[in-house]
Amino acid sequence: MLAGLFGSETAEKVILYLAYVGEGHIRGIASNFELSPGQVDRTVKRLEAAGIIVAKQAGRTRLFRLNPSLVVKKEVIALADKAISAMPQSEREKYIQRSRPRRTGKPL
Repeated sequence: MLAGLFGSETAEKVILYLAYVGEGHIRGIASNFELSPGQVDRTVKRLEAAGIIVAKQAGRTRLFRLNPSLVVKKEVIALADKAISAMPQSEREKYIQRSRPRRTGKPL
């Protein structure tokens, strides 16, 4: 949908994911979208060099997020919300990340 705007489909998925979820790591993003970690790594390096995303170290894992000082951060988040809400439910579920299982009996 926005691949032309962001340069590639992988860049689109990475940016929308980070804008919607907040932060993520290469293997998590790659597995969510069934991409190779190398492909996501190349894209993340390019986005990081451009100043669109930043990384922080959490143990041995590098976590990525949108650059807080990005001038158009609010607009990117608003664009991500619109793009994700326009997606079919099956595609939208890839942007929802659960860090732990849902409690037994908790309503959906």
